[in-house]
Amino acid sequence: MHSEALLGGEKDARGLRQKFWKDHKSDWLAMILGPAVSVPFAACYAALVCQSPTMKPYFPIVLQQIMWTQLAGGVLSLFLGQFVTTTNMDPLVAILFGQMAHRCELLFRDEPQKLFPHMNVLMPLATCLLGAALYFVGRFRLAGMLRFFPYTVIAGFLAGSGMLILLESLNLSAGTDVWTLTVRTFVSGEGLELSTAWAQLLLGCLYAAVAGVSRDLHTFGTPMLLVACV
Repeated sequence: MHSEALLGGEKDARGLRQKFWKDHKSDWLAMILGPAVSVPFAACYAALVCQSPTMKPYFPIVLQQIMWTQLAGGVLSLFLGQFVTTTNMDPLVAILFGQMAHRCELLFRDEPQKLFPHMNVLMPLATCLLGAALYFVGRFRLAGMLRFFPYTVIAGFLAGSGMLILLESLNLSAGTDVWTLTVRTFVSGEGLELSTAWAQLLLGCLYAAVAGVSRDLHTFGTPMLLVACV
């Protein structure tokens, strides 16, 4: 005969703690990395939408709307699936919103007071349509149809999307169009007046270089760099 303790010892408690940490490690990381990634993304979305002088006063409202949309998406992902962020999709959607705002500005040039109400309706509508399209692509496994596209088409699309992301990122870092900034600096001789824009652009390039190095050093290098910056 032998007897056992009704309560587990220190070894059992340590095992339970390790199991709990293993099962919930991603949840704790999400609490830290989620806001750190979401806030800069939301700010970039709002900055791209509010580039025009007519939309700039509405930047806080647009930012708030985008952050509420991210919160709703995060809550839905708890019940409908898994939250996934993709390298190309998120910046391309932000560029789409920016182009949409530019088209609306041209459309309502004579009636600028109508620009913000229309953008306030178009952004949630475009978000819902895109979310529904991505859901059906995943639900019915339509991504397999990419096998029927030639590699040159896929490579061209990825190269073009990369160029769009790069150009819009540089414009956003400088606060103005990079081509216009270059012409005004080296042709018009306005270098001193535009030194702040060049400093912002160089700072953005430096951040991109550091983010690339940190990504190679550790899986969470880039998110943790975002945490430090925020």
